[in-house]
Amino acid sequence: EERPENVAQEMINNLPADLLRAGRAREYKHIEELKVIERVWRKDYNPKDVISTMWLDNMKGKEVRSRLVVRDFKKGKPREDIYAATPDAACLRVLFCIASYYALDAITADVTCAFTHADTDEEKDIVVEPPPDYGEPPEILWPLRKGMNGIRKDPKLWQYYFEKVMAE
Repeated sequence: EERPENVAQEMINNLPADLLRAGRAREYKHIEELKVIERVWRKDYNPKDVISTMWLDNMKGKEVRSRLVVRDFKKGKPREDIYAATPDAACLRVLFCIASYYALDAITADVTCAFTHADTDEEKDIVVEPPPDYGEPPEILWPLRKGMNGIRKDPKLWQYYFEKVMAE
């Protein structure tokens, strides 16, 4: 029996190729529409500053949901100032109980690709390698202008962005 080179390859092999292509195409379209990336020449950046990317593909219903993820693990130790507050299930239950008691409507929402809406706040560019299947020439890199899954600061940046939008 032939073994895949890695777990990611094994996961890809279990997804229908046409659905996988469609899922990745949707992610690429989203990245382009929100102007998440810029294109620059590789020669203008130190190779040590370039972060790799990888695909996370998951079957959701009858389609494949794909996310391009930055591998931001090379940037040092975890810091306390990068995490965003996330309500746990108990808080949500209390909120719904209060809403029910006072006959208020309560709604929930999910933002598709939430992190890609928030601007980066780095003094220095976060530069990533485009995935090989995107079709970029090898001498092109992507400095990020918006957040992307995998950047350690993005949950916090998304929270600030969401607060700003809700306040407006």
